[in-house]
Amino acid sequence: MTGKENTLIIATNLPKGKHSVLICKATEAAIGYIEFVGIKANNLLAPDPLPTRKIEFIGNSITCGMGADLTIPCGTKDWFDQHNAYKAYGPTTARNLNAQWHLSSVSGIGLMQSCCGHKFVLPDVFDKVNLTTDGPNYDFSLYQPDVVTVCLEQNDGIRDSIAFTGAYLKFLDRLKTIYPKASLVCLNSPMADEQLNTCFTEIH
Repeated sequence: MTGKENTLIIATNLPKGKHSVLICKATEAAIGYIEFVGIKANNLLAPDPLPTRKIEFIGNSITCGMGADLTIPCGTKDWFDQHNAYKAYGPTTARNLNAQWHLSSVSGIGLMQSCCGHKFVLPDVFDKVNLTTDGPNYDFSLYQPDVVTVCLEQNDGIRDSIAFTGAYLKFLDRLKTIYPKASLVCLNSPMADEQLNTCFTEIH
């Protein structure tokens, strides 16, 4: 769908019976604005109930699903063409556990220092509706996860271990205040080089 079109036909001449539709934005929030206004069908049934389990995945590009879809090979076309949030590790894990999922992630973002021209770090924008702008605050009561995973540090580079550990623990304390009943899971990334992996292991 391009231009000023506001209706997208996703199926015609379907056989009789129930049919399910899944809508998932493949790219992260700052890459292409989409607003879901509604759906039209001859007969719209009530959706199945959502899973009771809830997980939130906090992180950077791999949490967004960057590189998760190589239908268009890396190095060709736009860099975000390999984005596929549905295939990212978080949503895949949540589906396997029959859980709802929520991604709070931005490509290139860090805990103390971001890359790729970002002038903010995740703690600066975590409470915003859009994690890439200084917009309205997000209402955390709308989604209280049972589990929160944090996968940050790849974009920070090698940092002073004491300063980084302090910043990491401060962010975890903030998460516990926002989500008092959630379990926190700290993840490392295969993106990290050997030196960064060693630092992360020492922190934990």
